Amino acid sequence: MIVFGTVLAISAALLIVLVVVLMAYVPRYTLTPADVTLLPGETPSATRSPSTPTTVSSPADFLRLLVVFSSLAFFVVLVIGALLMRMVVNRALAPLADIDAAARDAVAGDLSSRVTVDGPPDEVTSLARSFNAMLARLQRSFDSQRQFAANASHELQTPLATSKAVIDVALGDPDLDHVHGLLTDLRELSTRSTQTVTALLDLAAAQDGDLDRQTIAVDTMVQEVLNEHRSQAAVAEVELRLARTSPASVDADSVLLRLMLHNLVSNAIQHNTRPGVVDASLTVDAGQAVLSIINSGPVLSPQQAARVTQPFYRAHGRTVSATGRTGRGLGAALVAHIAERHSWPLDVTARPAGGLLVRVRMPCEPTPENELSHHRHTVIP
Repeated sequence: MIVFGTVLAISAALLIVLVVVLMAYVPRYTLTPADVTLLPGETPSATRSPSTPTTVSSPADFLRLLVVFSSLAFFVVLVIGALLMRMVVNRALAPLADIDAAARDAVAGDLSSRVTVDGPPDEVTSLARSFNAMLARLQRSFDSQRQFAANASHELQTPLATSKAVIDVALGDPDLDHVHGLLTDLRELSTRSTQTVTALLDLAAAQDGDLDRQTIAVDTMVQEVLNEHRSQAAVAEVELRLARTSPASVDADSVLLRLMLHNLVSNAIQHNTRPGVVDASLTVDAGQAVLSIINSGPVLSPQQAARVTQPFYRAHGRTVSATGRTGRGLGAALVAHIAERHSWPLDVTARPAGGLLVRVRMPCEPTPENELSHHRHTVIP
């Protein structure tokens, strides 16, 4: 307020100075002294009646009147301008008070507060919109974390409680002929728990920390990951094929990119039919490397496909995989988090014939091979 008032006062004072200078030196005045008739014995008086008009008899009189009335106008403009400036500033800075109140609520744990943005488009309203977007994202993140923790606890309690029951049965039964079967079941439950914990750790790693970005030949990494899953595909009687692969280099975290590709291929193999097919392709379109994974499998609704990336979600028909094992419900969530960390669009679409189409778009650097050939065909036997 002090700064705005000072600027206003200086501007008004400068206006007066300019008016005085211009009126004093620019126009050419022709002023005639007024005829004053005095009675015998009467002396001139400086006091005039209010009804008597003011007579300007010289340029000095004109400048004096100009200075007087300009000063009065200055004070009037100063008061009115200060009031208007106060109203304008208060209205412009009103979102800052709302931001402060919302920040205090957020510190107290309430992330539902939002700043009312109804002013003109300026820096303050832009800050308010960004603050609202930040609060909304934080609220979604905390809600997701709370739901994730609840689901994780439920997911881990079931196999651990079952393991305890199996051990109690083995210890309380004097007949030890079936111990081998019990131990086999216990090992399977332990394996499931270990896999779940490992997936949770991978998911936590995908969400936190800085990305170690580097230029990666994604086409080479896709072929390597597919080759690593050939034995898994053979056991599940799934034909693993790679078609339409184009050379492409992307800026990404190598560890997270490989983890994403691993989960994409592994999920496509596990949640499939016996026998089944997995078709992978990598194309370059408009400066983007488009990775597509298509798998046969159970028929899913669009609503089920939209929820596949939620942690611990298992759509109907996907509980038991083609390998005969139950899924953890974390593979697609890992893929979604890694894609989000890299700002890569991820699309999951249910296929009418069954299975899913998963597509990831990654900005890539142009290569000479892209200009010569749009794609080449490769099939993994």
